[in-house]
Amino acid sequence: DDFAKTLRNLADPAQYPTAVVVGFAPFFARQFEWRFNRKIPHSRPIALNVKDTWYPSRPHEVLVATAIDAKAIALLQRFEEANTESFLNAEGQPMHFVYWERDLGYMTPKADLVRYRAVVMLPYDFAHFKLPEFVAMGMPIFMHKQLWKWTVRWSQLIAKPAGKNVS
Repeated sequence: DDFAKTLRNLADPAQYPTAVVVGFAPFFARQFEWRFNRKIPHSRPIALNVKDTWYPSRPHEVLVATAIDAKAIALLQRFEEANTESFLNAEGQPMHFVYWERDLGYMTPKADLVRYRAVVMLPYDFAHFKLPEFVAMGMPIFMHKQLWKWTVRWSQLIAKPAGKNVS
């Protein structure tokens, strides 16, 4: 298919002599090597400083991060609709999910994102700095164990928190 052809071209240094192909994480670099028999470097953030810190001024709302998997978002929305009475905060008040891209817009500043009680990250969400930024801001994070495994485990996560650690 066209995507595989494009990747093969990227794997051939003669096709793009000035291009550098870099894997988002060790997993992707190894996957590229396995598929195209060419080793490529992977990127690794060394440190991350943020100015915004978690301040839950919206304690009845949970942020759902942007995701590339529309079906996962739809499933979470349906689950929320069917279980509204189950999503209560510590005070017994109903919780509400706020969907970053749909409800806030993709360019919402981090100063606005840190106001939610927590953030939910969905599988296949591989935005390069999204997870380290939420960690550094001290936000409680709910995520599938595979997301943590594939985006962090083989790399390093050195996020210099801007505020108290909430874990």
